[in-house]
Amino acid sequence: MLLSRAALVLAALLALASLPVATSADERTWARLMDNAERAFQDGRYESAEGWVLDAVREAEAIDSKGPLLVQSLRKLAEVYRKQGKKGQAEAVLRRLSALGQQPGPPESAGADAVTSLEKYAAFLREIGRENDAAMVQIRAGQNVKLISDC
Repeated sequence: MLLSRAALVLAALLALASLPVATSADERTWARLMDNAERAFQDGRYESAEGWVLDAVREAEAIDSKGPLLVQSLRKLAEVYRKQGKKGQAEAVLRRLSALGQQPGPPESAGADAVTSLEKYAAFLREIGRENDAAMVQIRAGQNVKLISDC
């Protein structure tokens, strides 16, 4: 009797272990969308790349509304918008990235991403002639670097 219970428990655990994990399927979908976006981007098909990245953003938001997949997706979206000359939209995405970097969370996952996002935002602001705003954003990036190094 004891052996059959143990065998039953073991069989149940093995069955559970073999089930696919929903998150990994979502992450595979996200990776496929980003791969398609990158191919379109490299081919100069920026409108198509924009569509793929927007889908990837939605997928990343469903996985983790503040996670690294979303950060990566938004960075690509800002890059696509810049290539298309959609400066206002690129700026909005970079602002969103900046705000994501300010969210509380584990410093090892958010800190470096926040600094990178802020630096890209500052570079973009300089590119469109908003030097004063860029300087303020660069100061904020420096403050984040200090916070990370103090951890």
